Formats: sequence, C-alpha cells, structure tokens
Amino acid sequence: MRQPRELVATAVQEAADCSLRAGVDIRALERPDDISAVWGLFGEIWNVPNGELGDRDLLVAMAHAGNYVVGAYDADRLVGACIGFFGEPLGDSLHSHIAGVSSGLDGRGIGTAMKYHQRAWCLQRGIGQITWTFDPLIARNAAFNLNRLGARIEDYLVEFYGPMNDGRNLGQPSDRVWVVWDLTTHHSPVVGARSTPVLALAPDGGPRRTSSTPAADQLLVSIPTDIEALRRTDPAMAGRWRYGLREVMTELMSAGWVVIGFDRTATSYLFASDDRRDDGSDRMASGTGA
Repeated sequence: MRQPRELVATAVQEAADCSLRAGVDIRALERPDDISAVWGLFGEIWNVPNGELGDRDLLVAMAHAGNYVVGAYDADRLVGACIGFFGEPLGDSLHSHIAGVSSGLDGRGIGTAMKYHQRAWCLQRGIGQITWTFDPLIARNAAFNLNRLGARIEDYLVEFYGPMNDGRNLGQPSDRVWVVWDLTTHHSPVVGARSTPVLALAPDGGPRRTSSTPAADQLLVSIPTDIEALRRTDPAMAGRWRYGLREVMTELMSAGWVVIGFDRTATSYLFASDDRRDDGSDRMASGTGA
C-alpha cells in the first residue's frame, strides 16, 4: 500500500537525524563477509559461539531477496545490526526478528536509530506495520517499545522459542509478547485514571498477587527493575517472576484487558479494559518524533 509522501519524507528525515545523533551509518548488508560479521556481533552480545544463532548463507539469500538486513557502523566498526523479514499481511508487514548493539554502547541511541531506519525503510516500500517479540520482563524494552515507539502488545506467547542456550536466557522459560507497531498512527498512553495494582513487588523481592477481581479503570502489573541482573544473582527468583507475570498477563488479556503503556517510575505495565479505554490514537501529521 502506498504511504503518504509527507509521512515517508518525515520518517526518512527522522531516521537520518537519529543516526546522526547516535554517530552511526546504517547500511544494507548482503556480502557474505558482512553477514558473517553480523552473526559474530550477535554471538558476542548474547554470549553464544559464533554461528549458533543463525545460518550465514540463509541470511545472504534473505538479504538478496529484499528482506531487511542492516548493520550500524561507527566509522568502519560494526556496532549494531538488525534482521527482519516479510510477514502477514503480505505486502503490509515486516517482522523484525533480531536486533542488537555492541556491549558498552548503551545510551548512544544506536538501537533507536536502527528502529527509525527500519520504519523509514518500510514506509518507502509501502509497508505500514512492523511486528516483533520481546521479553516482557525486561523493563527498558517495555518502556522503549510501548512508550517511545507506540507499539502495542497483541499476544502473550508462552515458551515461544523453547529452551534457549545463550548467556542471557539459559535456564529460563522463553516467554515473549508479540507487538505491532503501526507506522501510520501515533498512540498516546491513557493516564490519570484510577489504577489498581494486580501484581506487585513482595517484601522478599518476588512477585505478589494483590488483586484477583480487578474493578478499576486501569491496572498496574509490576516487573523487576532489572531482571537480567536478577537472573545472574538469583535464577530461582527470576523464574518466580516469569511464572507470576505469565499467570497475570495471560489471565488479564484473556478477559479483555489490554496493555496501554508502561509506567517507568513504577516499573509496571498499565492495563485498561478494552471496552473502557480511549487509546488516544490520531493520524500523524509529522511522524512520531525521535
């Protein structure tokens, strides 16, 4: 579907601005050596041996066929990469499969630059949405995906990848949430309504169910401030959070509650009943901002 010229031009400019602020040049990749470097970078980020995360030849073919395979370069150094492929509805959706930034470069905005580059790339090709998954226990990803980008959670996926052997996920269930980023509409989280905690932090640092029959306009579902550190220091407690969050989120979503944002201060998902929310959506005149 062809996208409005003004929207495309704004997205391209925002992507360029983000890359400039991050100090990176984002390039499409296709050569085997470049693809090998991508898998090598991802292996360092996720602490797995080179080659175990993906197949070089397959990715070369995917890139040549027109899928999204890019690298972020600081001068000649590869510092980030992102891989996406087309999904359903065909012709209108890209699935962003994996993205990563070199360790120690957090805060530069490289991940943001890649996401806005991906948005501009899609709109230039008439693609109106991007989907991906993320671990709902990682607070910084929740805040970025839901608040900064305005993506929405559509589904909770139990053990989506099955057992994983990388350094970040080893020994933990691979639950993920499926998110959709509508590239043509801006969504503002609803604020100011009465909120009831449903899952909170217990005195021992674990999850505590606080309400089983929510009747408020909005609900708060808390997660740890740093689940990755908790996995290193107390894997059993991290597992308790996985199962506690799984129970609450699947229950609420099955009952018609939807995630409308993430409260970074409270480290909590904000839920509203589907028939009571006003999602604040409006047509973008000049993009979402960067």
